[in-house]
Amino acid sequence: MVNALDANGTLRYLKTAMELEISVYTQEQALKDAEEQVAKNKPVQKKVKKELASLPSKPTMPEKPAEFNVDNVEGEIFNITTSANTAIESARSKRKSTSITVFVIGGVLILFGLISIALSVFLAAALLFLGAFLVYCGVSVRKSVKNDVTKIAKDTNDKINSIRSKEAKYYEEVEKYNRQLEKYNNAETGLADNQKKMDQKYQNELEAARADYKMAKKRYGILTDLSIQISDKYNETKDVLASLYALDVLYPKYRNLIAVSTIYEYFASGRVNSLEGADGAYNLYESELRLDLIINKFDVVISNLESIRDNQYMLYNEIKQSNILLSGISQDISQIVIETKNISDNT
Repeated sequence: MVNALDANGTLRYLKTAMELEISVYTQEQALKDAEEQVAKNKPVQKKVKKELASLPSKPTMPEKPAEFNVDNVEGEIFNITTSANTAIESARSKRKSTSITVFVIGGVLILFGLISIALSVFLAAALLFLGAFLVYCGVSVRKSVKNDVTKIAKDTNDKINSIRSKEAKYYEEVEKYNRQLEKYNNAETGLADNQKKMDQKYQNELEAARADYKMAKKRYGILTDLSIQISDKYNETKDVLASLYALDVLYPKYRNLIAVSTIYEYFASGRVNSLEGADGAYNLYESELRLDLIINKFDVVISNLESIRDNQYMLYNEIKQSNILLSGISQDISQIVIETKNISDNT
């Protein structure tokens, strides 16, 4: 080594190095926390959108059915019924006159056929056949007219039902239109009041957004200043530690928190009196490291802190104390955020 110290001097040196190392660790963690809060609390100007009051679409009056006069449905039905009755009476009259004529002629022919049997069988047969055919035709006419009457009645009833259905649907649409028109008229009447309310809401939200942004900038400034202070202290402590290590009392391999605190514990507990040699601190440190009695990986130490309590108590204790301090710093930073937000909410 460039500069060798006696046991007491080495002990003091190691204690100072350990304290500086834990300070660097603590300040580094505090700086990370502060920088995270700075990033989270970067002020953003909230955009407030101004809204304009609007009317719903004006309803359209439903169109009247084209097939009939919806304003005189009863008259339309009366005309349809009258027309149907006229057609039925005409068909029945036609049936009556046609069937009587056919029946009479057919009966006469049948009668002549019976009389002429004695004169000529062929003539009688012809007259009887013709008479029977005319009678059949008369029956067919009656049946046909009956079917026509039934069809007229059915068509008339279907037409009336269709008119009633379309009438009901039309007036249902009219009622719906009246409701929508009333709603539209009410909205039109209150349009100015609604716009006034919206303007007031916009103004309130705009003022609140400006106040929030102003407070956010203040909070951001406080956190940024705090982060800068911690960063300055952190860099200062690292410089002091670098100056201490520059004295070359400690071999470069052991210039870290784990090695320094463990070696310091060796000296403080009286297990060693020197850094070098077969019974020195370096040799003991490497021996315990090979035997897995100590841990020299910082991430493993942090995640398994309780497991090093027995063999690396000094390191365990320093990190525990640092964590308590970091918890307090984190709470202080969080309190700054909370208090500035509360101020913003109450103004």
